[in-house]
Amino acid sequence: MNNIIELFKKQKEIIPFLNDNSKNSLIVNSTINHNVLLTALKFYETDKSIIYVAYNLYKATYVYETLCDILGVENVNFFVTDEIVAVEALAISNEFKYERMHTINSLINNQKKVVVTYISSFLRPLIDKNIYIENTISLKKGNNIDISQLIKKLVIMGYKRTPSTSQTGDFSVRGEIIDIYPINSNKPYRIDFFDDEIDYIKTFDPLTQKTIEVIDNISIFPINELLYEYNDEIINNIFFDAGIDIDNAVARNAAVDKLVHAGLGVVKLALDKVGVARTHAGQTVAVSTAIG
Repeated sequence: MNNIIELFKKQKEIIPFLNDNSKNSLIVNSTINHNVLLTALKFYETDKSIIYVAYNLYKATYVYETLCDILGVENVNFFVTDEIVAVEALAISNEFKYERMHTINSLINNQKKVVVTYISSFLRPLIDKNIYIENTISLKKGNNIDISQLIKKLVIMGYKRTPSTSQTGDFSVRGEIIDIYPINSNKPYRIDFFDDEIDYIKTFDPLTQKTIEVIDNISIFPINELLYEYNDEIINNIFFDAGIDIDNAVARNAAVDKLVHAGLGVVKLALDKVGVARTHAGQTVAVSTAIG
């Protein structure tokens, strides 16, 4: 493939494009394969990321797969939005979401990438970069951490509390041990506390549970594309809609516990009687997993 790129690079029509230092380039009257090769060439010739905007999802998918073959999957991100809202598309939707967040992580951390997208995705509004950075968790061996606050923060960031941690987006709690599979890692982490102090951090195999490597620090990036604080007013409004007596402390605390254990993120609330997204106090609440 590199031989093809070298031959393509020698074409006299290509030289002005490679020497063009402008931020934006509009390419017309060319085939999609020519565009892919031009993008790959530009990637090799520059030290900055490149955003390739295709016309639609079909063409973006073709470009992404071809560039992965040329540049390697580690150098290409796919920023796509959900165009199908059927129940059958839920798994695909999650994959798209994770890939979008991988793309955002790469750009925020100034990693050189080719980002492939298409018009409607390119125009999609995103949260402020600083909000995203503020909701990134950094943990280091020896740090003193409030475990309950860490759990709450993980849920707000979009992580799902599960009995065991086996896939991206999961986290589990067993006594003073928290396992988490961050979106920005290809393996899960195990964080062992001694009281409120982080005793050690290690990566582990989710199948065998065996330790892979002991490390000193980690960063955990959000999964949610919209980030809101844990807000009692929002929760009270949802409880009111669901017919839960918020003045009954026992009933309210039991409901909050269910929400936290089910996975409360963005606030990601799940109530059998509330099956659609609602807006309270100017903030959107996403309703997803039902609780009994």
